[in-house]
Amino acid sequence: MIGRSFGGYYSIRMAADEPRLKAVVNYCGLVHSAFAVQPQAIPGILKSSAGTTMRTALRRMGFDPDNLDIEEFVKFSENDPFSLLELGVVGVGAPPISTPILSINGGRDPVSSLDDMQLVVDATTNGEVWILGLDAHCAPNHTKTIYPQMINWLDEKLNEDFGD
Repeated sequence: MIGRSFGGYYSIRMAADEPRLKAVVNYCGLVHSAFAVQPQAIPGILKSSAGTTMRTALRRMGFDPDNLDIEEFVKFSENDPFSLLELGVVGVGAPPISTPILSINGGRDPVSSLDDMQLVVDATTNGEVWILGLDAHCAPNHTKTIYPQMINWLDEKLNEDFGD
């Protein structure tokens, strides 16, 4: 499975719960830091380069980013967290994820931090991180070259299970 951005978030969640998955690529998936933003910072983020990702995340949570009620968002976040750390998928005390996970991102992603990528690696028994230079969210300057490498990594992991 390959998941990019919010899809990467769900690929991590599925790797933790779905034993039929044999290998997962978390391509710049949201883990914790994107969900730990101070509510008063959200309007500024929506206007920044990370705004598109924040808008998508808010819509997935059922909010209209153009008419965001911050108080309602805070109540929702406290009662129904999205953070994989708060959900116990990654972090201290989380059960180890046995599905191999490759986490890939740019080194200057304002949405999915390097600490987030490390949380995923630490949660797995067989994880790797590839940091692509000083690129931003989902390393857009590396898109053309990274997809074939992801496929090769998945092929290697699948062949480990099946012995070529």
